[in-house]
Amino acid sequence: MRKLVFVLYLSLFGLAVPETFSQQVLPLDKAVAELLSANFEINISKKLAVVDSLNVTAGNAGMLPQIAAVVTNNNTVLNQKQSQANGNEIEIDGAKNLNINYGVALDWTVFDGFRMFSRKKELAEIRNQGTAEFKAAVLDRLAALYNAYFTVSVLQTQVATLDEVIRVSEERLRIVQARFQIGKAARLEVLNAEVDLNADRSQRLELQQVLSDTKVSLSGILGRRDFVDFAVENLPQQLITLDKEALRAKMIAENPTLQLGQINKRIAEQQLRQAKSSRYPTLSVNTGYNLIRNQTPFGFITESTGRNFTYGFTARLNLFDGFNQNRLERVAKTQVEIARLAEDQVLVQLQAQFDQLFSRYLFAIERLGVERENETLAARNLEITDDKFKIGTVSAIEYRTAQNNFSQAKLRLADAALDVELLVVAIEQLCGTLKV
Repeated sequence: MRKLVFVLYLSLFGLAVPETFSQQVLPLDKAVAELLSANFEINISKKLAVVDSLNVTAGNAGMLPQIAAVVTNNNTVLNQKQSQANGNEIEIDGAKNLNINYGVALDWTVFDGFRMFSRKKELAEIRNQGTAEFKAAVLDRLAALYNAYFTVSVLQTQVATLDEVIRVSEERLRIVQARFQIGKAARLEVLNAEVDLNADRSQRLELQQVLSDTKVSLSGILGRRDFVDFAVENLPQQLITLDKEALRAKMIAENPTLQLGQINKRIAEQQLRQAKSSRYPTLSVNTGYNLIRNQTPFGFITESTGRNFTYGFTARLNLFDGFNQNRLERVAKTQVEIARLAEDQVLVQLQAQFDQLFSRYLFAIERLGVERENETLAARNLEITDDKFKIGTVSAIEYRTAQNNFSQAKLRLADAALDVELLVVAIEQLCGTLKV
């Protein structure tokens, strides 16, 4: 189970999201299962990994013999005239020559300077490369899912918060209108209350639009072809402290980008070994069994048949190739050095990215604490101001200020909690430990 750092809605805001407008609720575990089964990027990456795995065979590495059945059928139609030594002449029109050769042949390279063994290891590393790329695709899509899902969850809560703000504004308008009717309030106070109520409704509509857009994005991440409105669940969690050095060690061990750098280095090393293999001789053996049939209308023998068994070997040693062997080896060595530098570069970049994310995470935790305290103060201030407003000891402007302070405090608190969670998702993605 993922260790989330998300202090969410019920305890945090003191406000439960209404039954999400009677929409069907999409649980997080169901969303993840749907992502893994339907997301296009994940499925494409998975298929590519299967292809890489299928290619890891001894035959593809050149270790096994090649056996073929061969049939050759040559026919010739002759129009020929022959003059013999005894003076006789023979003329034949439309004569047919037939030559049939069929059998089985085997060709096997038994030694190629260890190239085939190095090639087999390279194919295995390419398979590992596909696995790492698949893992990176899953982590990327999971992170996108979590980010969109948690954003939708917070936006739902913020919309519900604005619903409460609107109800308070409606109650304020009702009180001011009642006071105006008995002559205890000016028309200006009624107009101000109406303007403030419309401003709250406008803010809610804007937030609702953002919520709708984020839901569409989440639906696309899940691979849904048609959008059907839904809601997400609230996720009350306990605050968990992250261990920086333990996570750093996991990043070095599990990060797929770093793993790809290590795999690329090993592939380059195998390609260098293959380049060096050309300095060794190659040895191949061949054998075959053939059935032969010849027919001709000329000569002393007009038809013959036979069975042949052939065998032999071929040995080859490169003596001079225009210095290409030296060039290929130097290129391969340079490729190994490039792969090692790229691996070091990725590690340095990941270390810097990890430190930045963790620093931001610590600041986000601190900000979350401040916003929680501020929300408590704003709630207490609104409660006192509300009591005084009802008995007429504070002005409508003071009441509106307290109301705004409270609503903004709750919205900022939601944003702060979301920032913490999204940073945790980013850290876990970087460490390769993003799970459910």
